[in-house]
Amino acid sequence: MKIKFEQIEELISEYPTLVYVDRSDSLKGSPELLQQAIHEGMNCLYEENIGDLYDNDSLEHDAMDSYMNDLRENMKSKFGITAEEAEALTDEYEDCIKDVIYDRDNTDIVKELVGNTGNLTMFYSTGHTVDTQWNSSAAEIKKERMQIRRILKIRGGAHDNDIDEMLREAGYGGEVVVYFYKEPSPFMDVENRMIEFSGSVCVAVIDVNGGSGADCAVTTTVAFPFEPKNMFIDNAIKYSYSFAVCGMVDDWCRSTVVQLIEKKAKTKAAVLEVSPINEHLDLETKYNKKFAAGKCTIGDMDIRRHRDVTYINDYPCGSRCPHCGTFWID
Repeated sequence: MKIKFEQIEELISEYPTLVYVDRSDSLKGSPELLQQAIHEGMNCLYEENIGDLYDNDSLEHDAMDSYMNDLRENMKSKFGITAEEAEALTDEYEDCIKDVIYDRDNTDIVKELVGNTGNLTMFYSTGHTVDTQWNSSAAEIKKERMQIRRILKIRGGAHDNDIDEMLREAGYGGEVVVYFYKEPSPFMDVENRMIEFSGSVCVAVIDVNGGSGADCAVTTTVAFPFEPKNMFIDNAIKYSYSFAVCGMVDDWCRSTVVQLIEKKAKTKAAVLEVSPINEHLDLETKYNKKFAAGKCTIGDMDIRRHRDVTYINDYPCGSRCPHCGTFWID
């Protein structure tokens, strides 16, 4: 009795994968892309054609050959036929078999790369900015400390000295943020949730424009409505507090316990405003795009984004970009 295609179709894997992503492959070296996915959703990664980094044609060809071989073995066992007969059947129905495999293919290169990334140093902005300076008075320090305690729901005065020291060491002020060590994928495409921090929470005051800051650890449990624009990967920031400023190890903030929880109907919004760090990132993106196009921007003080910079040994001494006129005085 002739074996029909419908009988063969039942033996084809329900969820074939035509392109396997190696576990060592990830987006850890592309923090800017991960940052974009947190702010805009994972779809932006598909639009970047990240999957094109893989030679899909050759990989799919190898995987298809493997599926065909497996199918022939299953046909021999199921129908009690020889290897030659199984090969003849796959040759006869080759186009139909491949169409089914392609239709069922569950390859998702982007999802695999994001999932392989692992934990990263990240922070969430409370939206609150402090203006204390090196010479701030005790009254000014106390006022900001009380504000931080209120925002982070810190009870009692056990951490007052730690917070005061942090405020004084962060001599140029900055945003109050919470640092943690977590994989980024759970924070993509999040809606109507809250982000909760507990345990020994790593708090910092950071200035991403000037490249300064200070931190301390406080014991608390606090939840904020999740705002994607307030979530950042530290390595995506040029003057990152953890690395560019302090040179810390990746997991210095691992004591912070972080989780997404259900949003309570009557929860009062704790995030004061969307982080101004977004303006900094937008400006950096603008500068980078212009430099990639072969131009530079006057006022961009990153000398690496200028070409043919020359040193002038006359008063005032310094370096000058001949294209836009930006000057770096010694």
